[in-house]
Amino acid sequence: MLEGMPDSSATAHTWSPKPQALVAAGVGGVIAAGLAVLSHDPAGRLLVGLAAAGLLATAALGTGLRPRLAVDSEGLTVRGLRGRRRVVWPELTQWAVVSHHRLGRRVAVLELTVVQAGEEVLLLFTSAELGADPHDVLEMLQRVREVGA
Repeated sequence: MLEGMPDSSATAHTWSPKPQALVAAGVGGVIAAGLAVLSHDPAGRLLVGLAAAGLLATAALGTGLRPRLAVDSEGLTVRGLRGRRRVVWPELTQWAVVSHHRLGRRVAVLELTVVQAGEEVLLLFTSAELGADPHDVLEMLQRVREVGA
């Protein structure tokens, strides 16, 4: 199934990091770990080892947090390090795509404001987390919300 495309039901959609990116991070981490083991320079071994650990952690977390965002007719589900957060449509108070300059380029971020149990929470999603353009995800979220609300 392509990320961001509907699954078996007409109103359910999921978004996750692209599998190719996770595989590339995992392979890069394994290669870097091998280079760290073979290095004769202690400082180089440390730096390459840290890079390997970072790449492997990224691949593991990205794989474990799939799907990152799921939307259906009743609301949305966000998967994070602390587990899943279910948000029904009335709890979603604001949503927008905001663009920021990062490292000389524009980066779009999907911002969702959720109020649960009197606490306001800001949820942020980048295109790397979603595996899709945040503008497209927002458009689909609005369409599903209109049908479900």
